[in-house]
Amino acid sequence: MTPVLALLAALAQPAPAPLLVAEGRVTDASPRGEHDISYAEHRLRLVAGTRYRAIVTAPPQGGFPSRIEIRQGQPIAESTSPGLVDEGEPIPDERLDFVAPRTGDYRLRVYALGYEPRGAYAVRVVALPPLPAPRATPPTGTQQGSWQIWRGTIDRSDPEAILGRHDDYPLEMRAGETWLATVSPDGGARAAGEDGPRFELRIMSADDPDGFALASEDPLGDE
Repeated sequence: MTPVLALLAALAQPAPAPLLVAEGRVTDASPRGEHDISYAEHRLRLVAGTRYRAIVTAPPQGGFPSRIEIRQGQPIAESTSPGLVDEGEPIPDERLDFVAPRTGDYRLRVYALGYEPRGAYAVRVVALPPLPAPRATPPTGTQQGSWQIWRGTIDRSDPEAILGRHDDYPLEMRAGETWLATVSPDGGARAAGEDGPRFELRIMSADDPDGFALASEDPLGDE
């Protein structure tokens, strides 16, 4: 069966009955978890290896952004909601897809986030079909490349610009080439659970080193 036919067949199947459909409310009297965040809890019976989807919906009025956590003693899965919604904006549904590692009883926690983390919500959990097997077709092409690696130290002896001190390294690039650049702290500070220094990568023109960056990125971790 081709991938298109498999998708059409899956769409033609009736939707599975929800495993959980419930309404709840988080109040000042609700229990509190990590970081003193209030939550409500629901019990589930899950089957090992089965994919599930949990959805929490806030009412149009009096709701809150939420975060979902699945627990069996310890957390096994959680959603990643930032928990902030601008005033007057609708609160989006919170979703979490996960696989039960073992058959047994679980607890689903709905954490109340946002500026006013109290109010009502609705939650439902459904079982999902297994993911299709990866395609066995070979890649349409391959490419090979090589890394240019520099080890450096940024200290008071380095030149200082508006964004801080920096090191420069020469690169010769040709039109149409694709490059990947990355930088990370040396010494494994974050491997020990500590915060390492942050860096910003900038690709500058050699003809205008103080001008606008041709490309730049400033993520929270490696660049």
